[in-house]
Amino acid sequence: MRHLVTNYPPAELATQLLESGWGDLLATEAAVSIGVLAEEAGRSTMAGPMLDLVLQHGLGLQPDAATGVVLPPLARGGVETYAGRADGAVVVVNGLVLDGHDRATRWLVATDAGVFSVEAGALMFRAAGAGDVALALRSVGGSATGSVLVASSEKWRSAVTLGRKAIAAELIGLAAQMLEDTVAYVNVRHQYGRPIGSFQTVKHRLADVHVATVAARVGLATAWSDSTDVSAMAALCLAIRAQQLAATHCQQVHGGTPSPSNTDSTASFGAANWSAVCAATPMICCGRSAKPLSNASRRRAPRNSPSRPAEAT
Repeated sequence: MRHLVTNYPPAELATQLLESGWGDLLATEAAVSIGVLAEEAGRSTMAGPMLDLVLQHGLGLQPDAATGVVLPPLARGGVETYAGRADGAVVVVNGLVLDGHDRATRWLVATDAGVFSVEAGALMFRAAGAGDVALALRSVGGSATGSVLVASSEKWRSAVTLGRKAIAAELIGLAAQMLEDTVAYVNVRHQYGRPIGSFQTVKHRLADVHVATVAARVGLATAWSDSTDVSAMAALCLAIRAQQLAATHCQQVHGGTPSPSNTDSTASFGAANWSAVCAATPMICCGRSAKPLSNASRRRAPRNSPSRPAEAT
């Protein structure tokens, strides 16, 4: 899986994944196939078609490398939106697509009336101008006639739940890789005659990242086991929190410089791309439902508050 993710461009990766048998594993062991692929994608900071394939599976369709999924536009005011609007026989599209969109001949567009299959020739793509340029986000718009209804709104909600788990696994992989890179760095970087990893402040920062990453893994395991919408949103919020801590602390420990293992800057990718796309896109993290969960994960009781549990001595 790591070989495929690191050696094929986004436009070719979907085909390579399906030819390698990943699609067969997806049909029988979704948690394993999605978890392994998504985490490797996060570790390599790959922006590609993984989410398209996962959402197709969530819709009950056979994953197809030549089919993409249009994501809703960035959230505005925490209101859940769709990537399209069904207006009689016409589907009006306004959304986002990820890198590798040139491979797709058809696009799946979610509306409040269901999910429609739209010909790629009816759509127009342009640079989105949001997030890190490495993500290669594209805005997509247009009006399509003769679109085919392929799934219901209920199926779309199930696909969204699966997509949240995939993105959570990807963010966990990103945070874990950043932590591993930073641990290696602090053991070889010396100040005052000793490794900076021996400094208490550095230890505390990296311990916070480790704890957040472990918590995110536990949350994701719970989401796979109980298969509810709320647990998937909670798992994603925990993963976002882990990624944000990693982006902050790991880059700080590096002295504000990019991660040495990635010339595109792992920390920059996490802070800009995923915060913009995953946290702000209602398809992945619905504003009204998940925002309170995300905010709650950041709040801490005042040190002198009676509600704060007594610290162990």
